[in-house]
Amino acid sequence: MKTNRKAGFTLIELLVVIAIIGILSSIVLVSLNSARSKGTNVRIQGETNQIRTALEAEFNGSVYPTLGATAGGSAIANIKTQTINTSIATLATDIYNLNGNTDTAIYATSSDAGYAVVSTFSGGGKVCYDSVGNASTVLSVQDNISS
Repeated sequence: MKTNRKAGFTLIELLVVIAIIGILSSIVLVSLNSARSKGTNVRIQGETNQIRTALEAEFNGSVYPTLGATAGGSAIANIKTQTINTSIATLATDIYNLNGNTDTAIYATSSDAGYAVVSTFSGGGKVCYDSVGNASTVLSVQDNISS
């Protein structure tokens, strides 16, 4: 007697395999987006630190480069259009493009004897470097409260 059996997979087996592949790929995509966001934030933090380094390089022993209309600790919010320093403007423009079009601000004393550079992370939070050497990173309000 001959049995007429074809080799292959049943429809149920194929649907189960497709469902498993779909679940695994969704997990990978969620992890990838999280890693991409963290990578962007690390780059923003590094470039903000480079702005601090550029300002320190121009320190003449008593004052930092003139930052513009900064009297009383006001901010230059849109430093990418300022004529402070070409490298600073380039870094600020890069941060602006990375973090969802939010400006990096430089707060300076009226005598330009001190400053603070503040950038916003993509997805919220901030990073700050100042002329005293302080560095602060707040990813969210909850992180700020718990630290």
